Amino acid sequence: MISAYIIAAEKAIAIDCFPQRLEMAKKFAKAEVINYKKVNAGETLKKTTGGRGPNACIEDLGLKHFYDQTKQKLRLETDCPQLLREMMVACRKSGTFSIMSVNGAFVDKIPFGAAFSKGLTFRMGQMHGQKYIKNNIFLIVDDLGWKT
Repeated sequence: MISAYIIAAEKAIAIDCFPQRLEMAKKFAKAEVINYKKVNAGETLKKTTGGRGPNACIEDLGLKHFYDQTKQKLRLETDCPQLLREMMVACRKSGTFSIMSVNGAFVDKIPFGAAFSKGLTFRMGQMHGQKYIKNNIFLIVDDLGWKT
């Protein structure tokens, strides 16, 4: 989330269900936070952005949802696309949708009609950490005011 500010994001919004991680996002990344166990993340993103939706959504975790957990137990699905669904619906028209988490499995009920109608740009793949980590760590440490 700190990296988002480095590339000139106006704000970062963290979505999680663990209070300690949400608190870290607030404290260290100055992010707005959404607890997806308490509210619908997609609807909340729409409200937070004045109904327009975020310019870009980055999925980096994959959330568990009852529907997906049931399908996984029945071996009808092998991944958890709930966050993917909510972000596709929430992302603004002509926005960018990035997927960085490990999503090498089969999923269904993905709203590609909504993504198509909005003209979303999809970016996905493994994050190239080896290439960027050294520079990013120094930028983040400097931004937090820590001594190196």
